[in-house]
Amino acid sequence: MTSYSISTDDPPDSPAHVFHLATPQHMLTKLWWELQKLNEELQRAPQSVRGIEFISYCAFNTAVTALHCADWAWRSLTEDDQRGLAGRFGFQFKADQRANLTAFVDAVCKDHKPLSICRHIANGSKHMGVDKPTLAFSVRTVWEFIAAPGEPRSVAYLVVEDDSGEHRVEKIFASAFEYWERLFGELFLIEGRPVESSGRRRVGAIIFSNSEDV
Repeated sequence: MTSYSISTDDPPDSPAHVFHLATPQHMLTKLWWELQKLNEELQRAPQSVRGIEFISYCAFNTAVTALHCADWAWRSLTEDDQRGLAGRFGFQFKADQRANLTAFVDAVCKDHKPLSICRHIANGSKHMGVDKPTLAFSVRTVWEFIAAPGEPRSVAYLVVEDDSGEHRVEKIFASAFEYWERLFGELFLIEGRPVESSGRRRVGAIIFSNSEDV
């Protein structure tokens, strides 16, 4: 998997009450980092007494970050760009910026089902349940011993199940990451990947590098 690095050249100011993070690219890098941590814990989980807890913590954190990439994208755009994005996703731009942000979150979740799943996991985990779910799916924690001849082993993982079948949660999160990476690129909120455009401004000084994993 491609690895990502953060350049500290001329870092912009962080929002109030936020440590260091200042741009959508920071948030996308955080999402990538949390995916790596989840995959690492999935490898360790079968041999750990608390492995199921640890991968569940990672899933909680990753879902929250995937959902709130929307906030960082929307708030980083100019009003003109926000109006254009509202037109692109088919919702009415209003004077109430909180309503606009909510409409944007609704729109991207409708546009990409894995983001809607992330939204439900994030809100369910934060608030001990979702009062008004908008998507039908269930989640399941798996820990089992496989008595394979010559290679008995334990496996532990997290599953999302919907009308299309079972999906490993790390695949759901990876799809959400790819969606945000593509949309951030189209909105000129990140650098480091080819994007068809002509000289509009870019936000932040955080560079994704296409180096190999170490």
